[in-house]
Amino acid sequence: MLVENFSSGVMQRFGLDWPTCRNLNPRLVYCSVSAYGREGAFADRFGFDPIAQAESGFVSMNGYPDRMGVRGGSRR
Repeated sequence: MLVENFSSGVMQRFGLDWPTCRNLNPRLVYCSVSAYGREGAFADRFGFDPIAQAESGFVSMNGYPDRMGVRGGSRR
């Protein structure tokens, strides 16, 4: 099993894209995760947590009514 979440084109530059890996091991399960998809207008955009929080409106719903929104943190 191979799971990756690099930007579009990175695995191809490494020589580890799906067609190449499939030829090496036809039984391989290849999972490619992308924030905005591998094709289309936003395919080259990065998908970091702060970006997702801002674009989804989560930041505007967090914090205090009289202040700017606050990004949610993560706990360990």
